[in-house]
Amino acid sequence: MTKPQPTDTPAEQPQAQKPRKPFFLPFFASIHAQGFLQLSEEGATLTVGDKTVALLVSAGRRQAFEMAPPAADQLLQVELWPRTDGGRVSLLELGKYKPISSEAPKLGFHFIAAGRLISVDSEEGYLEVNIEPNDKGVMQEAFALQVWASLDALKTLPRKSKTFRLEGEYRPQSQRLVMKNAKMCAVGKVSRAVSATAPES
Repeated sequence: MTKPQPTDTPAEQPQAQKPRKPFFLPFFASIHAQGFLQLSEEGATLTVGDKTVALLVSAGRRQAFEMAPPAADQLLQVELWPRTDGGRVSLLELGKYKPISSEAPKLGFHFIAAGRLISVDSEEGYLEVNIEPNDKGVMQEAFALQVWASLDALKTLPRKSKTFRLEGEYRPQSQRLVMKNAKMCAVGKVSRAVSATAPES
C-alpha cells in the first residue's frame, strides 16, 4: 500500500536580504557629448549639432588618436574634462572617446561631477565645488569649478564642506556650467549606500 502524498507545500522560508556591495564614488568632473571629432595642430574640435568647441589634447591622447583615427563621419561618444575661470569654462580637455551608432544622436553637453561644496552665492546664482585628488587617481592637485544654478537648484545643495553629486549641462554660447540638480552623498571614500555612481567612460 502506497503512502498518501502530502497536498500542502511547506511555507517558503524568507530569504535573507543580501548586503549591499560597497562602491567607490571618486571626485570627478566631466562633460559627455555625442559628436564629431577633428584633430588639428593646435588641439582638436568637437562638433555637436550646430555647436563646435575647441579642445586641449594631451600628447598621449594625440598619439592614440593618430594611431587609430576614427573616420571623419564617425559619431563618437566623447568625455571632456573642464576647468573654469571667472565663472566661465576656460579649458576643455579631451578625455576618452568611443564610436557609437549614428542613429538619433543626443544633442547637448551633459555635465556631471562629484565634489565638495566650497561656497554659494545666492544673489549671483552660482556655486563653487572643489574636485579633490583621489587616493588611486592620476590627478595630483585639487581644483575648483564655478557652476551656475537657479535659486531652486541652489536649495538642493548640502551644507558647505559637504560632498555631493551634481548634474547639469555645459552651454557653449555662454561658456557656463549650469547645475540642474544635486544630491548629497559620500565622495572619495567607500560607501554602502547605493546613491550615485560615476559615469561610464
